[in-house]
Amino acid sequence: MKSTILFIFCSILFSQNIQVMPYDWGGQFGYVNKGGVMMWNQDWRSNRLLFDGTWAVYPRMYGNEIEAGFNKEDPSLSTIKDTIINTSYFKYDQGDYLLDKFSFGANYKSSGRFTHIHGFKRSYAGTFNQYFNGSSQPIQQSYFLSYLSEVGKDHAGFTIGHFNTYSGVSDSTARGLFDNRITTTNIFWNRTFNNFRSILSMDHFLQRYHVEHSRSIFNGTRFLTRYRYNAEIEWRGNNLISHSFGIRSNNRNVRVDSLSSLSWVQLFFRGKLNNINYSVSMMPEDNNYLFNYVVDYNKKIRSIVLSMGFKQDHNPIHPYFYLNINKDPDSFFYEMRSLNTMVFWKGKESQASLSYSFVEDKHNVIGSFENDSFYKNLSGRSHNNINIFYKTSLIPLIDLGLNYNNQISDTYYSGGIGNWLELMTGASFSLFDGFMEIELAANIKYLNNRIDNYFLDPVEMIPSVIGSDNAMGDATILNGHIAANISNLTIQYEWFNIVEIMLSSTGSDNDNIINLNSIIPKLGRQINISVEWHFRD
Repeated sequence: MKSTILFIFCSILFSQNIQVMPYDWGGQFGYVNKGGVMMWNQDWRSNRLLFDGTWAVYPRMYGNEIEAGFNKEDPSLSTIKDTIINTSYFKYDQGDYLLDKFSFGANYKSSGRFTHIHGFKRSYAGTFNQYFNGSSQPIQQSYFLSYLSEVGKDHAGFTIGHFNTYSGVSDSTARGLFDNRITTTNIFWNRTFNNFRSILSMDHFLQRYHVEHSRSIFNGTRFLTRYRYNAEIEWRGNNLISHSFGIRSNNRNVRVDSLSSLSWVQLFFRGKLNNINYSVSMMPEDNNYLFNYVVDYNKKIRSIVLSMGFKQDHNPIHPYFYLNINKDPDSFFYEMRSLNTMVFWKGKESQASLSYSFVEDKHNVIGSFENDSFYKNLSGRSHNNINIFYKTSLIPLIDLGLNYNNQISDTYYSGGIGNWLELMTGASFSLFDGFMEIELAANIKYLNNRIDNYFLDPVEMIPSVIGSDNAMGDATILNGHIAANISNLTIQYEWFNIVEIMLSSTGSDNDNIINLNSIIPKLGRQINISVEWHFRD
């Protein structure tokens, strides 16, 4: 069996065009490039749980299962048969700079019922001890419980998760503290009758956020509560035709120095008609109506898939802006427009894609709240992204992949990176009459056209734009891993920034320390070992 290439620096979920860009090798901070733009101030879901994107923007922070479920479809029970299956697993990682990660999961499946529990904890000091929190408490703890039931025409369930972050944050004056506690729940009930299905769901998201840092513009503890209620009726003709109508109610309360409340209701109509997926919604605001719409077209021609999507959306303005200047905006929503196109080809041993994305902030949300002319001139620019991807297995036992990304670097959607070129390779072979499988993988990434004034602020979780455009040097990062699989047991070694590992071990005066964020210390080297074991019954 061919090995699956491990994207260590940039985790690519090809079908959704998602790339994870870490600020450290431990997985504590970073950002997500989604659809060619840096994700911020956007709601996202994982394992049915809703995460409000005001101060929660990095799925990897919350552990391996939250990251794996990010932007995926909700789990279903349609494939569960009338059998009882108990499964469980654990994974333990240990590495340089006091890295210590442990995750576990347990499943119970029976006739139409599924229960899952998961726990995760991370301890990590960082290359420069930047995450030390002054205590023995892990810098991240994550837990969630999920129960699903499918009996007759009813499909229902609930999920509850708690996420506790207690981490040091590097500061120019003193060590900062990052204390973030999230509790989020989801309850749903679906009922099918003939060709119709009713869908009811409730999401509650509670967050306590406290930061002691020179970049924090607020003193004290912040509180955010978010409620979302959804009711929908769906009609399904066949696998190619469906339509639904519904109403979605949202409420977000933010308490910093004072309480700020925002409520909005969406009436929506969405569905699928052969190759077209669509969604249209209307949001009343005062005496106006805000319209959102999404149109996706997909066409398969033999081994080629053509895809095109256009989206217009109104997002709530991040409270940082209007609370910072203590002034209510004319509208609490700003309009975003985006266009995504892709051509995907899949052969017997190879696959390739060419994608283009365009996004525009119609209201220049950052520039409209800042008096500096630098913000007004630059922040509202549109953003373009072109991505080329190729993967082949034509060489026996070896996978090769190439990923090239070109984007505008001087917009707050880019994260300060203009271009990157990544070469990935992986191989696998068996030993001991097939009882042990060895996997090898490596990737080298070259970053170019970088500037240091556009990045995601890890304190306020907004794009930070510094009034200068200092160029940063090119960066080359080589990572690799080797894994041994014996039945359900996997032992793996990982090497991050192999060039720096070699230079530091030889005592060279040169280094390959990489700066990806002006606040987070530079990326050095990291060596990890992990043990993962899956059990049944």
